[in-house]
Amino acid sequence: QSKLAKLTVSGRFVYVVTGHGERSTTPREDDPPGLRDTREVLERLGYGVKNITTTDGLGKAIPADATFVLLPAPASPLLDSEVATLRTYVRGGGALFLFLDPETDTDPKLEALLEDLGRTASRTPLAHETTFVQLTGGTVDRRNIVSNRFTAHGSTAVLSKVSGRGI
Repeated sequence: QSKLAKLTVSGRFVYVVTGHGERSTTPREDDPPGLRDTREVLERLGYGVKNITTTDGLGKAIPADATFVLLPAPASPLLDSEVATLRTYVRGGGALFLFLDPETDTDPKLEALLEDLGRTASRTPLAHETTFVQLTGGTVDRRNIVSNRFTAHGSTAVLSKVSGRGI
């Protein structure tokens, strides 16, 4: 898949915000668990992964070649200029993928940005290192996300219609 993506897809870049204690796509041994797997999947799908900080222009503008921006669980507040840049980027049609860590002791103070974008954040954990549904008995089970709530979506409507057909 990664070889096919290299041949068929080009010019797609994910910018990962760094500089606020975010989870890293290249964590060191003493860092908290990072997003190494996320980076690998993005690269297999043909995305280039680049970091962006205030010194790289985060306080001014998101680069024009950005397919989307990833803000992976900042541990400290962003600067007002950085929030303004992200707000402008999303309002202009850009995509922002934001992770929040519900167990952090610090508040990244993103409520104003989320509210401005018409979103809210919940402190409910989606995945946890020690509390998870065991399916395989391996460490991959920690990634299982289970819910007793769902909303209507086109994909679930189709699955519901064809569920009796053994698909």
